[in-house]
Amino acid sequence: MNSLCDAVKDEEIKTIANATVGLYTRLTDGLHHITDKNGWQVLADLEFSSYIELDDPDQLMEMEGRICPINIQQDVEGKYFQCACGKKHIKRLSIMEYKKAKDWEYLVLGSECISTLEKYTKELEGIDNIKKKIKLWLEDIKDEVKKLRYKKCLSCNEYKVSRTTNYKNPARHFWCNNCSSAGKVKCVTCGDYRFFNLDWKKQPMKYCRSCYFSS
Repeated sequence: MNSLCDAVKDEEIKTIANATVGLYTRLTDGLHHITDKNGWQVLADLEFSSYIELDDPDQLMEMEGRICPINIQQDVEGKYFQCACGKKHIKRLSIMEYKKAKDWEYLVLGSECISTLEKYTKELEGIDNIKKKIKLWLEDIKDEVKKLRYKKCLSCNEYKVSRTTNYKNPARHFWCNNCSSAGKVKCVTCGDYRFFNLDWKKQPMKYCRSCYFSS
């Protein structure tokens, strides 16, 4: 994702400053509080890094010292994640890279906060680049959520096989619905259907007999 050029950012931030429509400013106010810079300017400088779903901040210990201290708080029950906007106990984390901070590298935003921001800015004219950036963030989050919920089909290589569903048909744990039918699955090489079976290692056989012996 490319950063917006400073001229465009400045122009769009002036448009926001002069806006007469209602805007969602909780996030940008929070970014201003953290960085002491214009919150919209900080928003334009953020780059999506990753999406994580978890409860325990200790699961991100490998990033300790690299995440903004504001994002990890503690109460009587222990540590918890806080969105840059100030919302506490968030569990759907969008990790954003921010290259202009001196003591840390990443900010944590709540995914719901980004969705709310998109809803309030989509009607405002003159900030197309900022709106595009927010939209791309939401698309990135959607893709990452899909990867958490599904694994790749062995044939079409799309994220269409649920990680949690207890399929009655054993083939469905490896092939999506489009690539399996009546106990048969698509060969990953030629695409022909053949009956699902396991190899001697108890792993699903990916190839039909013709493709297996010709490889």
